[in-house]
Amino acid sequence: MSQPLLSSSLPVFSTTFWRIVLAVAVLLLYSMALFNGFTNWDDTDYVLQNPYIGGLSATHLQAMFKAVVSSNYHPLTLLSLAIDNAIWKQNPFGYHLTNVLLHLANTLFVFEIVRRWRDTSLQVAGFAALCFAIHPLHVESVAWISERKDVLYAFFMLPALWCYGHYLKKQQGYILIVAFLLFVLSVLSKPSGVILPVLLCWLACYEDKLTWRNFLVTFPFWVVAVAMGIITLKTQSTTALGDMQEVNLWQRLCFGAYGYLYYAFKLFFPFHLAAYHPYPDLSKPLEWYYWLSPVVLAVLLGAVQLSGRSTRFGWWWYGINLALMVQWVAVGSAVVAERYTYIAYIGVFWWLGQQATYIIAQKSAFKKWLLPLMLLLLLLYAVQTWRYIPLWSNSEVLWTNVLHYYPDNMLAYHNRGLYYSSVQEGEKALADYNRAIAIQPYYAPNYFNRAKNYHLILNNPSAALTDYEKSLSLQNRQPEVWYHLGNLYAYHFKNTEKALACYEQVLSIDPQHVGAWNNRGTLYLQDKKDYKRALADFNKAIALAPNDGTYYYNRFICYYMLGNTAAARENIVAAKRLGYAVPAQYWNEMGLSN
Repeated sequence: MSQPLLSSSLPVFSTTFWRIVLAVAVLLLYSMALFNGFTNWDDTDYVLQNPYIGGLSATHLQAMFKAVVSSNYHPLTLLSLAIDNAIWKQNPFGYHLTNVLLHLANTLFVFEIVRRWRDTSLQVAGFAALCFAIHPLHVESVAWISERKDVLYAFFMLPALWCYGHYLKKQQGYILIVAFLLFVLSVLSKPSGVILPVLLCWLACYEDKLTWRNFLVTFPFWVVAVAMGIITLKTQSTTALGDMQEVNLWQRLCFGAYGYLYYAFKLFFPFHLAAYHPYPDLSKPLEWYYWLSPVVLAVLLGAVQLSGRSTRFGWWWYGINLALMVQWVAVGSAVVAERYTYIAYIGVFWWLGQQATYIIAQKSAFKKWLLPLMLLLLLLYAVQTWRYIPLWSNSEVLWTNVLHYYPDNMLAYHNRGLYYSSVQEGEKALADYNRAIAIQPYYAPNYFNRAKNYHLILNNPSAALTDYEKSLSLQNRQPEVWYHLGNLYAYHFKNTEKALACYEQVLSIDPQHVGAWNNRGTLYLQDKKDYKRALADFNKAIALAPNDGTYYYNRFICYYMLGNTAAARENIVAAKRLGYAVPAQYWNEMGLSN
């Protein structure tokens, strides 16, 4: 039996009204996000030090479609960040603006999609879209620059859903082609888009239109989904798997079930929000709520199956979208992550609106409380979102919030220490690194970053040397550790031979390390007076980084000392053209005028 439409007991608003309300809600709430900065939670890899987004040339585009960043293959996300970079450089405002505008577009898509679902009134669609727009668990997807992939894959996935819904009604082949193209763009933005074929079939089932024909036309979607699934499995590095601890089958079952219950609970009670929710200590027995989760989930699944059509559709939509997100397989070091709810909650928001419709139509005694409760829920969402967005303003605030809920979390201390080092607050950074090492004494990056803090900020070379060596004893093949250790030997201890040995280690691990080529060349030039070997190293550095004037200047010195005036003049001109502050003495000596 179909659900009754919303009765006249609630105000009836037009399509235009709802679109305006949704736009105002998103822009008003997320206006704060526009003034947030970058964080060191992946923003370094995705934006600040990402070589793939440095241009929009054919070479850059080709590199984007081959690149794997943070164990993920998502070339369209890199392309969108490259476009932002071309416009805004490293001004975070522009990146946040793009995220907010994508979320606004997604909110309007949700409204258009849901209002065309079976027996859905305009008011239910508006309520569902408004919940989607302002729910606090969606802040992570919007306010975190590196989560561009979330709002971008949804930007293509949602209109693909609309197109398929239109196809079910009109059976027009061209609209199915559009849906397929949008699907391809979605999975190229984030692999999570592979769930779309399942959603298409589930939507057709709800609309009583899951015929063999409507199933078979989704075959190309399944092919792309399987292909992207294989690519994703191959690109996932060992750093993306697990929490450096073995997770057994029973624990995986518990964590997966816990994830489903956690996200359902947070839908109604969106408190205790943080950028990072770590696994529990797996060396100890799991807390009761983990091992009880599979039982509770099984009971709730049974209740859903015994319920009406709208309940099954809304909650299975939730379950389908989270199937690849909950930790059945331990990926990363977080047991849950708020961004995973971005698409999953749509079905439940719609279900809440449908239940309100049903209660009103039944003239229940609860009816008079319904509108105040719905408004209270929306107010709760808005207030929590307003409070949560500023917590993404910078790395200090972000990780301090994580430590508020998880005071013994190593990663939070480590990342906050990185922030303090980046703003030259060496003593604060040292305190956080010390705490991180006390919690997890066998994690090599803790020692490396504490060593850099001693080396570059606190000017304690002896302590830095000890930590560099400790980091290498835990993990030997770390080119950046060898590189900084080489710099320490070269510039603090004046030990050329040990410095050269360190740079040799760097280049044996990473032959593309331009800094090691340049610094080794500098030692050959200044300490060894071996100008030919220095020249070879500077040639390599320039081949890897042809737009850095420093390397041309160093090569100028080599040619100058070798007596090659023509080559020396050519390189000093190139160095100045690229912004290097060439000493006037050499400039004049080369017979050049300003």
